[in-house]
Amino acid sequence: MINTLLDIPGNNYRIGNNEWSDGSRSDVVYEPVQSSLPIVIIEIQHHVNADFMTRAVQYCVQAYKKTSRLPIIIVFNTELTNIELHHVPVSPTLSGYLLLSSYWAAKAILINPKTIRNTSNTNAFTTVATFVIQKHSSLLECDKWQDQTMKRLFAILQTNLQQSINREQKLVNTIKVMCDPGMESLGKILDTAERLQYDSPAIHNEAQNHMKKLQTLKRQCYELDKPEKKKDDDMCNDEKRFKNTIAFVDDYKLKLDKKNKKGKTTMSWVGCHAKLKNEPNVIQYKTSEVLRVQYTKHKRVKAVK
Repeated sequence: MINTLLDIPGNNYRIGNNEWSDGSRSDVVYEPVQSSLPIVIIEIQHHVNADFMTRAVQYCVQAYKKTSRLPIIIVFNTELTNIELHHVPVSPTLSGYLLLSSYWAAKAILINPKTIRNTSNTNAFTTVATFVIQKHSSLLECDKWQDQTMKRLFAILQTNLQQSINREQKLVNTIKVMCDPGMESLGKILDTAERLQYDSPAIHNEAQNHMKKLQTLKRQCYELDKPEKKKDDDMCNDEKRFKNTIAFVDDYKLKLDKKNKKGKTTMSWVGCHAKLKNEPNVIQYKTSEVLRVQYTKHKRVKAVK
């Protein structure tokens, strides 16, 4: 770009500060290594109108105040152009309009889709302009796809896109780690509360486990430590009572089947619930239906495992 504009090597310029003394900002500012060269301002603008051109002039004024030299400004106008351009000349080398700028810029170039379509010149500058204006997502969509500069631009774009995808994937993984164990723990808390029918150490333990998982997530995010493996805690008293309840129902069903000479008989959940009230160290469910639901759920989960 610098070589086409000024016919000098590009290493005569470096990326400069794009913030001006009045607080405004340009998109990109190239500052010269030598003070004898002008600042180059790059603007990428969707809609070019009088308001934008007023801002562009102000950017050039700020550059002049900084170096006492009129800058060069290049505007890549990607969509709408709402300024008078009927009698404005077009540079075949730069593939853009040469705006009148005698008192505010050394050169003011406006490149839009029309100038890109009509250009017959192929150089690094027009290749970059084509890349910016046409916004192709595929190299094969561009009529300059064999140009080495265009291939290099797409390679840079591909690298940046992959980095962006990797960042997004890390974010998704983090959210997944937060949501999945959290929902699983909440499900266990609710299931335990339903089975045990009242607040118990089991609920407290599940909440503690959930907090440990969140702490592990925090360590993973900050790369402070590897996630700890979950340790199997000894069965608490309430879980033992639940196990005893399931065992009692199994025994009740077996005795009921033995009484029936024909083998298996219809389970009497009302009778089982009534007998359960006299048993020690079991869960005292409020109704026979709750007992049936919890027993059936337990057997279904056990069968899947």
